[in-house]
Amino acid sequence: MRRIVTLVAWLGAGAAAWGAPPDPTWRGDYCDENTDCGWDNACRPTRCQKGATAPADCEKSVPPPGECLCNENMCTLRPTGDTAVTTAGTCTAPADCAIDVATATCHAGGTSLIGPITRQGPVCTCDAKAGTCGFVWSGPVACKSYRDCSYVRLPRLRAVPSKLVPRSHKGKVRPCKDGEIDSVCGEDGFCRIVGWSC
Repeated sequence: MRRIVTLVAWLGAGAAAWGAPPDPTWRGDYCDENTDCGWDNACRPTRCQKGATAPADCEKSVPPPGECLCNENMCTLRPTGDTAVTTAGTCTAPADCAIDVATATCHAGGTSLIGPITRQGPVCTCDAKAGTCGFVWSGPVACKSYRDCSYVRLPRLRAVPSKLVPRSHKGKVRPCKDGEIDSVCGEDGFCRIVGWSC
């Protein structure tokens, strides 16, 4: 019997072959809802993590660098603007870049295994000429039917408009006959990635 599976579990077997991310904290803290997440420092917030620091009297404080929210079950910083950060090493392709969802930064030198984007989330890109990793927020894709939805696998499996990337299968994907994944139009009017255990 076919069943819909979470895409992180669906990719689990392949993830083992890719190896562990260079820094385990880049996976992000697990969460169920936005209230599970908070800032690491009340005066100088930089990292979105599980729990929140107690309010503090700050002589000097800085505003948060964006929203601290629960996205794809990970405490994730959605920055006010895009960021581009590199550490030791350079990239030649997006697969060379690891994302730290808690700080919204991308680092050259490894891959973080945080799974596909079901609806929206952060993506690392690579400027091969400069050898630097860049950060982009992939927003939700509005739809009226499955015909409006497509997907790309790299640099991270995620939904995209079919006007941008034509669907690989013209009709509805029949689970395990036409494929193991698809981008479908959800009841909320946005495309989402689904996967089947075949």
